[in-house]
Amino acid sequence: MRLLLLLLAACTTTPADTDTDTGTASDTASDSGTETDTERTDLAHFTGAVMDDAGAPLDGARVSVCRAICRTQTVDSTGLFDFQVEPETHSIHVEPPHDQSVAHASALFPLTFAANEERDVTVTLPLAGTPRPLPTGAAAELDLDGVLLTLQDGDLAVALSPDPVLQVSGARLAPELYPPLQLDGDVLAVWYLSPYNAGSNAGVPVAIALEPGVVTGGEALRLWRADYATFSWVDDGEVLANSDGTRLEGSALLHGLTTLALVRTPAP
Repeated sequence: MRLLLLLLAACTTTPADTDTDTGTASDTASDSGTETDTERTDLAHFTGAVMDDAGAPLDGARVSVCRAICRTQTVDSTGLFDFQVEPETHSIHVEPPHDQSVAHASALFPLTFAANEERDVTVTLPLAGTPRPLPTGAAAELDLDGVLLTLQDGDLAVALSPDPVLQVSGARLAPELYPPLQLDGDVLAVWYLSPYNAGSNAGVPVAIALEPGVVTGGEALRLWRADYATFSWVDDGEVLANSDGTRLEGSALLHGLTTLALVRTPAP
């Protein structure tokens, strides 16, 4: 009888409760981020808006906060976005609407968050510069709104894309439109280059054209490029100003078309 009671008890015991939550949470339907059930108390709050250079919200723009994963929000007619992010450095990528009738540039910049930080950022996407076709013969210098790249057909490629890069463009930002740059030094000029993340492993020769008075003749400056994969600014080399400071060139080689900053390094 005791054995029979034990067998009946075993048959009526229910399995332990199973958590069927996959842990996936979407900021929008396109959000690829994941969250766990563990409640974190150190998350930063990252909010802001995506605007065009006339100050109007860019309805349909996409904001991605990326590190091990990307979390993406598509903004509505308000242009507003809202994220909870881990207190570390992320790549912030802001794309214009895909169905826009007027082309806007794409922004990329690394951004470091402190624990429990409240950070509000307006990201302005200016109009994209005039597309410049890559030369099919000998390499030639192309002017991307002041970034001078010496290129020819086949010099640039986008990782994992079968499509060749046929044209490039650039847009120089007004200083009041700079995103948070978190660079050490005096930032003298910033550009958004496209197509976003087209690159060259060997690097392509780069020079800078500026209006007189921005830099001093003979001055040495550095070119820093926002790198999506490493969530950081990468030093692409030095450029030296000519006698009147209107053209800078040197050993710099540009390895990718993202956000480019011309920086005067502080004296030691």
